[in-house]
Amino acid sequence: MIEPATFAHVDKALLTNYFKHVCFAFRKFEDREFAITKLRDQLTKLKKISKTKTSPKDIADELADLEDKIAIALEKERSIIKHVFDQEGYSGRLHNRIAELDSKLGSYLNSHKINEKRVKALEKKISGSTPTPSEDPIQKRLEELEDKLKRLSRHKRANKVKIKMLQGKIDMIRSKID
Repeated sequence: MIEPATFAHVDKALLTNYFKHVCFAFRKFEDREFAITKLRDQLTKLKKISKTKTSPKDIADELADLEDKIAIALEKERSIIKHVFDQEGYSGRLHNRIAELDSKLGSYLNSHKINEKRVKALEKKISGSTPTPSEDPIQKRLEELEDKLKRLSRHKRANKVKIKMLQGKIDMIRSKID
């Protein structure tokens, strides 16, 4: 047996607002359809009158009614189109605002990270402690490369070009440290 869904977690105010707007949109489309139906009926009536060859006054009255119904149908269409464009404009403004806030948050987080690094560096300077070779990542990388160079140098079949390139990297890192 399928258990009924519970909506206890749904915000009732938001749900009410949502259904109100859905009903409003449905009403606009229903009014448009009604205006189009009246327009079709008026056209059918005008066709019947033109076939029976009634007086020009009757045709003029029917044409005036047709013009009124066309104006009503166009007004309904404009109302719906205006509402759609308003919603698109609003969603575009929301999208731009979200992008702006996202970029501000990104710059804030970046500046926060930079400030944290500065604070740590200042704290180290104040405490007077210099990073030990095991704490310094550059020094650690240098030690790793030197170990690798020693291992490669021990092998007779080691690639001489790789050894020279590795020695060049080690020399470059040492020059940066000094």
